[in-house]
Amino acid sequence: MKLNYTEAWNFIVEERNKFFNEKEDVVQKRWESYFAEAELFGYSKIKGDIKVGEKLHIGSKDREIPDIIICIGNIEQFVVELKQLSFPKTNSYELQLLTYLSHPSLRLPVGVLICEKIYIYYYDHSDGKIINLEIPFEKGEDGHSDGDVLLHAVTDAILGASGLGDIGSYFPQKKKKWKD
Repeated sequence: MKLNYTEAWNFIVEERNKFFNEKEDVVQKRWESYFAEAELFGYSKIKGDIKVGEKLHIGSKDREIPDIIICIGNIEQFVVELKQLSFPKTNSYELQLLTYLSHPSLRLPVGVLICEKIYIYYYDHSDGKIINLEIPFEKGEDGHSDGDVLLHAVTDAILGASGLGDIGSYFPQKKKKWKD
């Protein structure tokens, strides 16, 4: 399925509305399919870009977490933690995601929490600073939805992990061609 940013985001919003009251395990399977099968974000499970049900050693035993880990070239880039879509963000959800980001075997800078909204977290391990962004599930038109922020963040993660700069270096807003 090849969609532009706005079409992909609007598809996700429609799907989210269909599965709004479903249990967490159903939500997880849907998002796995968005990342893996539909390849909405350009990742492929076949190429090993997506890990599901990874085990991490926490406390005295191995536990299956987080829900999804996105990789580029077998290097883990960011985690996605999924909750029931009708549930609001809680401190425990946020703490759970930040625990994954700071786990010694991951130490990732970017995490995504998906519940009633999408929350993107950037965790700077050098100074412990946390920046987060909240994105509501609302449809957009002509590439101007908040969902574009999510898709741009994913693109920047891919480019940055590959040592290729960020999306702005490829599509600078100063050029009239890319403005708006």
